Amino acid sequence: MILFKNPDGRRAESSSPLITWETIEKKMPWGVILLFGGGFALAKGSDKSGLSSWIGSQLEALESLDDKVILLIICLIACFLTQIASNVTTATIIIPIVLTLSEKLKTNPIYLALPSTLVCSYAFMLPVSTAPNAIAFGPSGLTTMEMAKVGFTVTVICLGVVFLCIETYGNEMFDLGTYPDWMPQGNSSLVVWG
Repeated sequence: MILFKNPDGRRAESSSPLITWETIEKKMPWGVILLFGGGFALAKGSDKSGLSSWIGSQLEALESLDDKVILLIICLIACFLTQIASNVTTATIIIPIVLTLSEKLKTNPIYLALPSTLVCSYAFMLPVSTAPNAIAFGPSGLTTMEMAKVGFTVTVICLGVVFLCIETYGNEMFDLGTYPDWMPQGNSSLVVWG
């Protein structure tokens, strides 16, 4: 508000505002702001509606699979979701699900949470994926299909690197083969967001 009028609330005859509303209206990247706001609304809506809990219960069916396959499936889900929602939204939806799943499967939560958190940043395919994509897409002259082709290649490479890192030196660094003492041991449920 201070940009549009004097701090005392009245406009002096001799001074002009620093910026006019018309300038803000025309020059502000409203699409980027709406993209961020929509992402936060989507994350909150999925939490309040119980969608996150429902997805977590559906993923419990993965219990019979090998941990590497479960990790790959979760990373692919996070990767797909981050292409159509913002990184923050994807992380807000995925991380509580992953932590609850790791508690139920008695696997180290870092094994599932660390790669899926990193994958939430691999939004390279669509302009709607993240604000920097939208900002770069506008003046670039690229078509959505061109961006998707290049983004797909980069995404596959990044997924492979994360998977190899967590399976090699990630296991050694974080002792991912053991269920940690700081995780709930009984049937208590893990509280992720207070």
